[in-house]
Amino acid sequence: MLRYAHETVSRKWRMPQFFMLTFLVQTVFYILALMKLIFGFTNKLFYYPYYYCMTLIAQIVGTYNQLTGKSKPFWEKAESTR
Repeated sequence: MLRYAHETVSRKWRMPQFFMLTFLVQTVFYILALMKLIFGFTNKLFYYPYYYCMTLIAQIVGTYNQLTGKSKPFWEKAESTR
């Protein structure tokens, strides 16, 4: 019984630490993306967070356009293939 109580208490103390660590990692991720946007760094450390954030923004813009009826239901024909 005492062992179970100890495990429960220690698990409660570890959970906020996990969430804080997750929050810090996510914050660093978005800061790296902003640094790529602002300063134009070319390192892969900055490129991948930036690329991920840009795809998320493109999805949000596409969803907004679809919901507001601004999206085109067909592809525009290219003038030339060469």
